[in-house]
Amino acid sequence: MGRCPQLGATTLSLIWIAALIGGCGPGPAPPTLTRVGEPPVTPDLSGITVPSGQLLFQDDFSAANSGWEVFAEPEASAAYVDGEYVLRLNRAPLRAWGLLPGPTLPADLTLSVTVYPGAGAASGGYGVICRFADDQHYYFFLITSASQFIIGKRSGGTQTGLSSPKFRPSDAILPGDTPNRLTTACVGNRLSLSVNTVPVAEVTDNEFPNGAVGLVAAATRGEGLEARFDDVAINAP
Repeated sequence: MGRCPQLGATTLSLIWIAALIGGCGPGPAPPTLTRVGEPPVTPDLSGITVPSGQLLFQDDFSAANSGWEVFAEPEASAAYVDGEYVLRLNRAPLRAWGLLPGPTLPADLTLSVTVYPGAGAASGGYGVICRFADDQHYYFFLITSASQFIIGKRSGGTQTGLSSPKFRPSDAILPGDTPNRLTTACVGNRLSLSVNTVPVAEVTDNEFPNGAVGLVAAATRGEGLEARFDDVAINAP
């Protein structure tokens, strides 16, 4: 099952994410992204190469048996749809993910994926999980349709922003429903995020030495959220 089964913990965790994205709750609101001049040109994502290093796993989701978790519940679902992997959250607050439990992967790797925001994307974030031990212990990399990002971790009942206490803006993240290409690295104690080939953040943390990888979406308000993923590549660093 790809969502947090303990709804109390899930609700608390998403309230925390809602505070990060929307500025509600204690603490100052995150800074507003200010753009100068024309917005960046939408990249040709088909021309973006995967990171260097041995290719360990690749998936364009054209085959519905490639190994990602599939589930359908009243509150959330994960499915292969028309050559993409789709996470749907039917209420907020809620976080859902789909793991890749099948292949044996090393602890140190990079994961690249193209993300297409769907309905309700302005109300939450979407991205990648690495070193997932269980639903209370993992690292996450999230971006939003408001061109913001965070690298963080969940450890027991506590969530921590590692790149910053709250979501931060980046001009590398294309806004709205424009797709973005994420590249995340979990190498030793180093966690890094690049978007559309532009390095966005790098942090260090020693808590989780290994675990599974996955794709994640988090809805914070409204009636839910949909995120679509395509063209995953997992490489050795």
